[in-house]
Amino acid sequence: TTTATEAAFPADLDARCASAGVRLHRLVAARDGLLSAAGVAREVGKIAGSRVWFCGPEGFARSLRAGLEAAGLGR
Repeated sequence: TTTATEAAFPADLDARCASAGVRLHRLVAARDGLLSAAGVAREVGKIAGSRVWFCGPEGFARSLRAGLEAAGLGR
């Protein structure tokens, strides 16, 4: 997200993710920089075998997907 306020929505997202067995990482661009394959790799550690969900424009999605696949994430 752009701001910490946006990152807090919805308020129960952390609980929802935990109950679904999903490890949530909130990224605030102003504080953490932009989302990148290298950033995901740093945060997650082992990319292979992981599942990644993200939102964004189509060009960004293609670029991020290509970077994650190059880092070892399966299609």
